[in-house]
Amino acid sequence: MKKLIILNLLFLFSCSFIKEVEIDSAIKRGKNYYHEGNYREALRTCYNYLDNYQENKEFKNFCFSVFMNIKEEAEQLYRQEAYKKAGLTYKFLIEYKPKSLKIEIEELQAMKTECIKRLSARALSNYRKGNIKDAISMWNDVLDIDPMNSEAKKSISTASTQLKNINEMQ
Repeated sequence: MKKLIILNLLFLFSCSFIKEVEIDSAIKRGKNYYHEGNYREALRTCYNYLDNYQENKEFKNFCFSVFMNIKEEAEQLYRQEAYKKAGLTYKFLIEYKPKSLKIEIEELQAMKTECIKRLSARALSNYRKGNIKDAISMWNDVLDIDPMNSEAKKSISTASTQLKNINEMQ
């Protein structure tokens, strides 16, 4: 009976030790990515580990900081009117937000939608000016952010048909 108790204690101790080593490894890996400027891989590390180790305040604070830095990057890209990059960054944040981070996703969704609207408006403006290839390229940018965007798909189809007809007439 004593041997069984000792074995159980050793097992529990080893599991706890392995968990701490894994947390330390994840923190180290995430911080290395972060200091290299690879914020996306740092956030992926958080996404993969934080929900399992959310009781670790150091790791949770680190993940929150990484998330907020990437969000600031998206906001800056939006202010610079780099709507495709901003939209893709918001998409990334939505996909890789660890569940245990208390961050509202609705704001991110709204900004991603706003990027799509701005790109679509630019595409339509180019289309109306006769810059059909540029318009198609911008609608493809919309699809990079939102692959199911039916308006962009329809617009690409219409513009491609028109471009084909123009080329046949020449």
